Amino acid sequence: MALLWIEGFEGYGTTIGSNAYIPARGYSYVNSSTYLTTGRMFGYGAKPNISNFGSLLTTPALTTDSTLIAGCAFYFPFSDRYAGISFYYNGTLGVNVVFNPASSSSITANLGDTALESFSGFQVLINTNIWYYLEVKVLCHPTDGTIEVRLNGTTIISLSGINTQTGAEPYYNMVSLGGSYHSQCDDFYVCDGTGATCNDFQGVCKVIGIFPNADTATIQWAPSTGTTHYNLVNENPRNTSDYVSTGTQSDTDLYSYPSLTGDTTIIGIQVNTQASLPSGTSVIIESPIVSNGIIDFGPDTQILSSSYYDARHISMTNPDTGTAWTVADLAAAQIGIKAM
Repeated sequence: MALLWIEGFEGYGTTIGSNAYIPARGYSYVNSSTYLTTGRMFGYGAKPNISNFGSLLTTPALTTDSTLIAGCAFYFPFSDRYAGISFYYNGTLGVNVVFNPASSSSITANLGDTALESFSGFQVLINTNIWYYLEVKVLCHPTDGTIEVRLNGTTIISLSGINTQTGAEPYYNMVSLGGSYHSQCDDFYVCDGTGATCNDFQGVCKVIGIFPNADTATIQWAPSTGTTHYNLVNENPRNTSDYVSTGTQSDTDLYSYPSLTGDTTIIGIQVNTQASLPSGTSVIIESPIVSNGIIDFGPDTQILSSSYYDARHISMTNPDTGTAWTVADLAAAQIGIKAM
């Protein structure tokens, strides 16, 4: 797999200024002062809501590949704000790129706390109230490492033949977004260098969140109330007072989803399913994606406690065609949950 993570902040509620700390949707770290804000093109983004703020959120460990790529959109309401993308090896800070619209109007690539190179060749100072798309690609190596930084699709920093390793192993496995008070972010992706697709820069991307809007013929879990299933699992933000449940192995619930609009090229889809275990020691769930009867079950996720856990299933290709998803294919697909 090459596409490792996507986030558009569409699943944390619908109220601008509300706290987006819960649910954390699988992140290893989310600061409690993370709040919803207006998104880049539509929907929602995230912002730190505290002065002198650093890390906003951090992914869990995602890969052991030496190449890691991440992209995110940033917005600055004031010129004295900053934001950036940081790569970590198991919590050890490595390559990080800081976007600083203040008087220096620069973007700087660092290794840990050491600045390696800055780009300040803007014809004008970085503007406030404009979204910029920042991408970082790193080959982690003690002597032959590389760093490439792109802004809005254009390379602005390119380094090679350098030490880019700070951890015990020659790879980075976690990505963190951060910034200062009220800087905003949206449309976040992470890839590594494996696989045949999504193993390089993805360019200026947008992430769209959609939620179930109908039951299918396959609804085997029990609704906590009523007879309709999809409306018990499509709240935004999540509502744990209603749900579907099962104690039977192989039970499956599948739902339909609304169609995307516009001429959209789909790089990949990510299914986020939140589940808990009210009794027992553990259970395995899957998040099946069904296209024209062909099923991609995705990874097994073990649920161990009554705390809600996020099961993530990333799909870069339609299991029926073996090619990239199209808008029509995704609209016809059925996606849900299966107990193992």
